[in-house]
Amino acid sequence: MDTEQAYHILRPCHENLTPVKACAISFCGNFVVLGTTWGWIERFNLQSGISRGSYVDTPKGSARDGESAAEGAIRETWEEASAEVEVISPFAQLDIPLIGQARISILNLLLYLMYIYTYVIFLAKLKKPRFSPGPESSDCCLFELDDIPFDSLAFSSIFVTLNLV
Repeated sequence: MDTEQAYHILRPCHENLTPVKACAISFCGNFVVLGTTWGWIERFNLQSGISRGSYVDTPKGSARDGESAAEGAIRETWEEASAEVEVISPFAQLDIPLIGQARISILNLLLYLMYIYTYVIFLAKLKKPRFSPGPESSDCCLFELDDIPFDSLAFSSIFVTLNLV
């Protein structure tokens, strides 16, 4: 048997553009379940590679239907820091490619994923000098530029943006 023919590329539906972070094979060996960072779960038949159902959670940190990028930034700032802001202007747009790979060794299946995350960063000012951890945060504070703990930043997009200042 040609080993190239033994591979299936499992492609989550076109609406799911998040990296796969977990996979599990059913006890019977007929199905694989893939889970993504945004909570999307998809089930595939391993013999055909066909999706047999998906279960969706709402993506975090993204614009909602009918919402502009600036409106999304204002809403996200409120959700993360309970801060009311006024957007002054766009500051930066970053396109960050992400390539992920998952190998399902039992059947020698290989899954390659490539996504490009586009971040739009805005220059904004606080409407009032009040902020606190929002429902999606455990802590928030303001820093002088020289005091920012760059080695503790969770997202590369924020590291890149702060180095543009």
